[in-house]
Amino acid sequence: MSNLGPFPRRPEDALSKVAEFFLAEVDLPDAHRANIVQHLVFSHTHVVAEAARFAETLRRYYYVTPKNYLDYIQNYHAQLSWNEKKVRLAAF
Repeated sequence: MSNLGPFPRRPEDALSKVAEFFLAEVDLPDAHRANIVQHLVFSHTHVVAEAARFAETLRRYYYVTPKNYLDYIQNYHAQLSWNEKKVRLAAF
């Protein structure tokens, strides 16, 4: 079961483009930017695969929507900002 409900699988390159777009203004080291985007894509696709396995094994459905991915990216950015602030405050 690859698709659950009305939400088809999104190609990884499309997920990468979305992450790159929303992280474009975020101050990330260039050496790590591609790996961060790759990790976001990997995490999301892994959740989609696990949701399908969960449905097959337990007959319980967990819907992974496009909004979940956007929220994940936004939460990553918020957590990064919060931790940067915490580090700056600890430096004093």
